[in-house]
Amino acid sequence: MVDIVPLNTGDIPFADDIIRAAADSGAEVYFVGGVVRDLLMRRRIHDVDITCFGIAYSEFAGLLAEKADATYVPFKDNVRLVKGGFTIDVSKPRGETIESDLQKRDFTINNLALTLKGEIIGDPYDLEKALIRHVYTSVFDDDPLRILRAFRFVSECGFDIVPETCRLIADKADKIKNVPKERVYQEIFRFFSGSYFDKAVTLFFRKRPKDLFRKGNRTKNSAAYYLFPELVDSEDIRQNSIFHRENVLKHSLSVAKEIFKIAHGLNIAEERRFVLITAALLHDCGKKEAWLRNNRKNFIGHDELGSRVAAEIMKRLGYPNKYIKRVSFLVRQHLKLTIFAVNGVRKMKLQRFVFENMDEVEDIILLSLADNRVKKFNMKRLYNIILRIRNAQKEIDMSRAKAVSGSDLIGMGVERGPEVSILLKEVHFRLAFGYLKSMEDVKNFLKEIRGK
Repeated sequence: MVDIVPLNTGDIPFADDIIRAAADSGAEVYFVGGVVRDLLMRRRIHDVDITCFGIAYSEFAGLLAEKADATYVPFKDNVRLVKGGFTIDVSKPRGETIESDLQKRDFTINNLALTLKGEIIGDPYDLEKALIRHVYTSVFDDDPLRILRAFRFVSECGFDIVPETCRLIADKADKIKNVPKERVYQEIFRFFSGSYFDKAVTLFFRKRPKDLFRKGNRTKNSAAYYLFPELVDSEDIRQNSIFHRENVLKHSLSVAKEIFKIAHGLNIAEERRFVLITAALLHDCGKKEAWLRNNRKNFIGHDELGSRVAAEIMKRLGYPNKYIKRVSFLVRQHLKLTIFAVNGVRKMKLQRFVFENMDEVEDIILLSLADNRVKKFNMKRLYNIILRIRNAQKEIDMSRAKAVSGSDLIGMGVERGPEVSILLKEVHFRLAFGYLKSMEDVKNFLKEIRGK
């Protein structure tokens, strides 16, 4: 249930400019879609959508750009005005009247309009009841991205998708594969960044939602199958019951939901939270390939394989390279602390791990915590490794390492070439942790290691 509040157009950014532009042009202008929904829900307004009648939308956008001193960016069926990081989208009407326009919107929580006087057009019933319902039967044919958007709204608002919309999503799920990857990525980012991600991801990957999706090949009646087939295909792979409670897919979802809770509790920033959730969801995506390679006996090597598979998945979904690099690295590293906890690790090896992963060690810790909390693992062992990492972080002093450069090593007789960077990294590590304390120590170490 959502508490609907009285509306005041004065709460909408740039409302005064929009009202003045409407008065000067004689246009019939309405606020539509997300801005009306968010205003009714008391949510922060990120952008404003308007449509107009009695004037070409592009002409009205030009007038408004002058009033608001905004940048005018034309697209196919709308003009985007940008000012100070805020956007106003002036869209071409989807019908001859505002009522017919609203009937071509995606979901009933969005087929609401607001007059410049603050009067609501449309029925806010589904918004009040927190329900996501499609407006018309060809809604996903017109734009298949709306399939993914339904789950994004679950993640952002905590709403429920009504059964008839779930069935329509099941019938149209395969159409999602035809959406440009750039648009898919934008929806995934918002989906994974929502306050109700745990609820949304459970519904998104649900294979057999009783009485919702049509019978038959249930696996392919899910958008998840077409976006994350490597994960969906891992549902039938059972894991060692000594360590795991769930199959590979369910474990991956549990880890993603656990990292979501951890990130929420630590108030981690949105971009980093997105990386962590993606890494958690994909951390075991290499298990099926490893399982097949190892004659269905074990998952040895799934961390390295998973790093590659994760990169392939993210490229296919339009992830930017900076996220692909970070997530694939975390997938490759996700077992490290678990192995240390089980097998033990010498002090210098753990210090070297901290030194080599200084920028990523905190995220490696969080991913390892989420991974192990949801399975049968002796957490005391992992906590001990984390405590030792904290001690190593206190011991490291990079200012000592910066005192020696590659030129210094060349001056000590190291030949120019790849050997310089290899030896410099080792020297920096030993300086940072105090194994070497002076230039004389560095010279002696080089003589010892090079045998010269």
